Amino acid sequence: MGNIGLVGIITLVNTGITLVVTPFIPKIIDRFGKKNVFQFCGVFTVVGGVGLFFAPANMFWLVLLTLAIKGVGASLINTVMFGLEADTVEYGEWMTGKRSEGATYALFSFTRKVTQSIGGAVGAWALAVGGYVAASAVNPSPVQPDSAIIAIKATIGLLPAVCALIAMLIFIRYPLTDARFKEIRNETETRKLAAVAAQHENPDDFAPDHRA
Repeated sequence: MGNIGLVGIITLVNTGITLVVTPFIPKIIDRFGKKNVFQFCGVFTVVGGVGLFFAPANMFWLVLLTLAIKGVGASLINTVMFGLEADTVEYGEWMTGKRSEGATYALFSFTRKVTQSIGGAVGAWALAVGGYVAASAVNPSPVQPDSAIIAIKATIGLLPAVCALIAMLIFIRYPLTDARFKEIRNETETRKLAAVAAQHENPDDFAPDHRA
């Protein structure tokens, strides 16, 4: 936008919206369910991202508004995904009879770090393709070409919107609604209680075999 002094306000809106939204997320989940919240919070990312890309630089209020809308989606996604991760552990135990939260959390953490690295690389690549001019001692305040401006806006606006849209389409097949999750959890607990009862009734069947 040609004014480095606006960075503070933009950062404040981008970060502050998270502080505003996060305390209300438990109530939002209780009202709509984790699956619906996670899937449809992508709408905020799409609307905010597309709006941010097309917002004129001279309409700073619109830039802040679209950035805040996009931030609402990001806040919901970054919070709800950890709840979904825990649900996945329960689902895996229900399907296989084995609880493997360590492997699930490790795989999730690894995947998240890899995609974050790819995201950073994509941003740098977009700047290079757009012809971004880095500041130097000779030219401390370079004027960016239009192609670089478009690349920046596409990276922070359109790219997240496209990714959110793809995620929403994929997530349609996610099988765990809150109601289904409760059924799975109750069934798993029933199995555990039945196994404990069987062990008490027939302890010899569960004793280790010490025969050579």
